[in-house]
Order: sequence, then structure tokens, then C-alpha cells
Amino acid sequence: MVDIKSCFVKSPHPFFDCQKWQQLVNTLAELYNAASGTIVQFRESEFNVVATSSNDDNFLMQNSNWPWEMRSFCRHMMETKQSLYVKDAVNHEVWCQVQPVSEGPVRSYLGFPLFWPDGELFGSICVIDIKKTDYPDLLVQLLSQFKSLIEGDLQRIVDYEVVKSLALEDQLTGLHNLRGLNVLGQQRVKDAHRFMQHVAIVYLDIDNLKQMNDEYGHHSGDLCIVELAKVLKSVTRDADIKARVGGDEFVVMLLSSSEEFISQWCRRLIDKYDAALKKLPYQHEVSVSVGYGIYDPSDEVPLEKMVQLSDNAMYVNKQAKKRA
Repeated sequence: MVDIKSCFVKSPHPFFDCQKWQQLVNTLAELYNAASGTIVQFRESEFNVVATSSNDDNFLMQNSNWPWEMRSFCRHMMETKQSLYVKDAVNHEVWCQVQPVSEGPVRSYLGFPLFWPDGELFGSICVIDIKKTDYPDLLVQLLSQFKSLIEGDLQRIVDYEVVKSLALEDQLTGLHNLRGLNVLGQQRVKDAHRFMQHVAIVYLDIDNLKQMNDEYGHHSGDLCIVELAKVLKSVTRDADIKARVGGDEFVVMLLSSSEEFISQWCRRLIDKYDAALKKLPYQHEVSVSVGYGIYDPSDEVPLEKMVQLSDNAMYVNKQAKKRA
């Protein structure tokens, strides 16, 4: 299962998308016109900055840390498990005395605690400023939505470990198998509905693999399958879901609403796979056929239907290649 004490900076989880969190804290700093948008992890009696906004006036750096013993805004939220908004820390009878205020630049703090799916504390998401603030209720509540995004990522990390523990991995390629796609894919679809994200499903099928097996033996076909898996890993992020769902069939789930991006992504994948196949010691006509669909969360298309429609698009591509 997940090691909740592992440092997300020094030992990031393979299913943790650090770039996504970086973009999120950058958005926080810009949206709240604040000095710092920050995600903090609490572990081993210490607070550690996992992600912090990249604006010039930010005084917090990634991997900054401070002990539990030091009185802090984060510690207060860990103790109360409640959000905290201090508009004017210098003139607050309690918060004026904490070190980040009395000896540092902090003048305003808005934060929410973050929890693992089982209720264990992960840390906090916060907006910190060097001037006093007076955020409207809408902005305060908006930060709770960003909190939900981070906790959704923590849920996916746990789901990833569940998949591993249930042996939902394809042994030949190291990708997920069909059951793994169903477990993680269902959660991804739920998250997409919740946060109104478009889901792209790409279906892939290796062409002429049977002929390769018949002529050179099944080892040659396995090489073609393994090479496609390697290419898929190279052109996707760890957070993208990749699965081998049949002998020579694969599915990839990505979050994207751009048909241009997905089309270019497929073209790049095909080119990389063709290049990899040319290095194999066999004369062959192996290639890959690809089909995809992009699904609007408001349509609430079930995962099985998404995969089937993308499979149909792949079949059209395969037939067109045969006629060419």
C-alpha cells in the first residue's frame, strides 16, 4: 500500500504528476494575487513544501521545512482538521506571535487541510501573502475546490497501489491489464465527471502480428508487443492510464479536450513505433492501427462505451490501410 510517510519531493510516487501540482500552485498565486500558492506535506513530525508557486515575490522554496514543535498555521489545521483564514496576522492577537509573522513576511494566510482517502492527514493547500487580505467568500470556497483536486490525486495514488496489490498488471509489458483498466479507468471517469474534464480514449491494434508469429515464432510477436509498450511509456505521463487489453490490443486514457493534440500524439506514437520495429531482426509488415475518441464529461458516456467507440474508430483506420 501507499507509504504515507514517504517524501513527495525526494521520493515522488510514480503516479504523482508533479507538473500538475506546480501548475495548480502557480494558478493560486495568480488568482489570489498572492505571494505564494503552496502545497505542504506533513510527515515524521515535520512540514515539507511539496509544490510552491514560481512567481518572483514568493518567499517559500520547494523542500522548505519546519518542525511540528514550531507554532504555525499548518500545525493549527493539523490539530483542528479545519480550514483557517487569517486576514491580518500582524494585528491578530494570536497569530501576530508566530514566527512566520513576528520574524518573517507573512501577513495573511488562507489554507485547507488535505487528507488521504482513509482520513489520514496529508498536509495542506494554502495561499500566503505579504500583505493583509480580505477575500470574498467565493474565493475562500474556491480554494476548497482546489483542495478536492489534490485529494482526488491522492485517491488515484491509492487506487494505483490497489491495482498493483491485486496483480492487475500485464506480465509481458508491465502495463495494466484489462481488469486494471476497468478499476483505474472507472475512477478516472468519475473524476472527469466531477471536475468537468474531457477524457480521450486511444485504442491501438498491432497489424499483421499473426503472420509474424507464424513465420518467426511467438517470440518475435512478443518483441513487437513489448516494443509498443515501451513506446507507449515514452509518449505518456505516469498518470496516464495504459493497458494491454488483448493479445495485440492496447488502450490509453488521457485527459484532453484537444483533437489536434490527440491526433498529433497518435502520429508521434506511430512514427516512434515504426522506428522501433525497423530495429528488429525480422523481415515483416508489422505496424499499428489507431483510433480514438474524446468524450465530454457532461455526456456521461460509460467507460465500456468509450472504449468500444474508440475500438470502432481503430477498425475503420485498419480497414482503410488495407484498401490503400
